[in-house]
Amino acid sequence: FDAVPLKHNGRVRVPFFDDLNSAPSIDVLQSCYRLFLCKSEVGNLKNVISRYFICNPSTKKFKEISSPENPFKDYIKFYVNMAFDLLKSPYYKVIFVREVPDQPSNYKPDVYSSETDSWTFSRISFCVKNNIQFLDAVFRNGKIHWNCYWEDSFYFDAENEPLTMPIPTTEAPQMCSYMGECRGVLYVSVTYFVLMLRI
Repeated sequence: FDAVPLKHNGRVRVPFFDDLNSAPSIDVLQSCYRLFLCKSEVGNLKNVISRYFICNPSTKKFKEISSPENPFKDYIKFYVNMAFDLLKSPYYKVIFVREVPDQPSNYKPDVYSSETDSWTFSRISFCVKNNIQFLDAVFRNGKIHWNCYWEDSFYFDAENEPLTMPIPTTEAPQMCSYMGECRGVLYVSVTYFVLMLRI
């Protein structure tokens, strides 16, 4: 097997993706059941081109995902997540969440299916707060979960509309929260501000 050192200086070669090592940089955005969702960017600050790949280290194969034909040319923000459960299906989906122009905090999801090798443009949209963490998505039980600081978090099922997922609240002010999955269980950890008074 191959291993990539976690402690390094400078660029690290990924041994199981030789064909991708020519890219200027590769970021692993997400992993699901041995598949990696990766991103490579080229260009400058004014014109950045992002390419997305699904990589399988066990087979040493990868596939570049075509970008959806966006009906809105001037979208502001977009995020990419992956949904894959090998125990249920050999096919994966990529969710492209984009902000609706002229409607801040409103987003629409587009879904790519590896089964059909095509995109489906969703008719639904949903409004979220600015503190939702689209970049830190967690896939569990067929749904993409997005953590949201100080507010209800969201999950998205590719076949249904997104729904809020209430997180237990406390009276203490939250400083930071983290959402993750381990052995099929979704966990949320929270840290708080602590005020100490000396009398």
